[in-house]
Amino acid sequence: MVLTIEEARQIARVLLGSIQSRIDQPLVLFEPREFAGGWLFAYDSERYIRTGDISDAIGGNGPIAVFRSGNVQILGTSDSLAVHLERLNSGGQS
Repeated sequence: MVLTIEEARQIARVLLGSIQSRIDQPLVLFEPREFAGGWLFAYDSERYIRTGDISDAIGGNGPIAVFRSGNVQILGTSDSLAVHLERLNSGGQS
């Protein structure tokens, strides 16, 4: 099975809903960034998106990698999206 972008987005939304229920704060997915094996979804609080105030941002929100194979991985927060994308595009784990 090979996922489409819409199927990957739905998987990311379901996972985001699970995360959101634990922190009791509305979250928003950013537009995905494509890599060779799938898509990378970043997210943050709705309030941060609205205000731009860093105090409204959530911490520990590593991006969600949804692979075309259907596998999902929540990535760490120590690297930027660009670094994660570079690793994933080179076939490595991020």
